[in-house]
Amino acid sequence: MKYTKSLISLITLVVAGGIILLVNSSKAQKKSINLQDESPISFDENSSVRPTAPDFELQTVEGKTVRLSDYRGKAVVLNFWATWCGPCRKEIPDFIKMTKEKDPKKFVILGVTLQSGSADKIKAFADKMGMNYPVLTGENGTMMHLAKLYGGVRAIPTTFLIDPDGKVQKKYVGPQTAESLWSDIQGVL
Repeated sequence: MKYTKSLISLITLVVAGGIILLVNSSKAQKKSINLQDESPISFDENSSVRPTAPDFELQTVEGKTVRLSDYRGKAVVLNFWATWCGPCRKEIPDFIKMTKEKDPKKFVILGVTLQSGSADKIKAFADKMGMNYPVLTGENGTMMHLAKLYGGVRAIPTTFLIDPDGKVQKKYVGPQTAESLWSDIQGVL
C-alpha cells in the first residue's frame, strides 16, 4: 500500500511535468514563427472572398529572418515542399527559372520545408539544386503548425499564390510549371 501511494505520486508528478512541458513547447512554437493570426485560413476557389495569408517569421537556411509581411506589394508564391519529395524536386527547376528570368520587383518564391531534416541538410540540398530563392526552415513542429494555419497542407508540394495585398488567390496541389504559375502571377499583379 505504501509503495502504491508512492508510485501514484510519482506518476502524477511525471504526468503534470509532461503537461507543463507540452504547454511551454506549444508557446515556444507559436513564438518562433511569430504568428499574427492563429486561426487557420479556409480557402474556397469558388468564393469571391479571399482570406488573408497568415503572417509568419522564419529563418532561411542561411540564417536570414524572413517575414511574409516584408513582401507586401509583391506577389508571393508560397511553396510547401520536402527534400525527399519527387514531385517537389520536379518543380524546383521551374522555380529557379522563374526567379532568374522574371522581374524580382513583382514577385518572390518562398520555399517552406516540411520534414526535411536539419537546416544543414536542407541547405546542402538547396545548394546542390541551385535554388536561388529563399528556402525557409525551422523545427518540424513549427513548420507543421504553419502548414495547419494555411488550412492544412495534406499533400506536398502544395503552393499558395498570395497577391500584393496579402490575400490568398490560389492554392495548387502537386507540381507546378513556370508557365502556368507566371500566368497566374500576372493575373494578380
